[in-house]
Amino acid sequence: QIQENHRDILRIEKSMKEVHQLFADMAVLVDEQGELMDDILVNVGRSVEYVQKARTELASAKTIAKKSRRKMCCVIALILIIACVAIIPIYFSGILG
Repeated sequence: QIQENHRDILRIEKSMKEVHQLFADMAVLVDEQGELMDDILVNVGRSVEYVQKARTELASAKTIAKKSRRKMCCVIALILIIACVAIIPIYFSGILG
């Protein structure tokens, strides 16, 4: 009877050591995951900043594109006017000449 009680106590002690080791391993995993979560939060914060910066740059690019289209239309119109001014006298001098 006493020996059985002693064996039972040893088994309980062994089980308690195993449970303690499980909790220690769990604590290590939780600590590592905490570090990963911190890294993820930092990356999410950076991503938000990058998206805001990209929106600003896209708005700026849109404005620049509008201005450049307007300038291109003006340049084409100016070239057409110059071509007409140069061609019309040549055409009429050929007809009258």
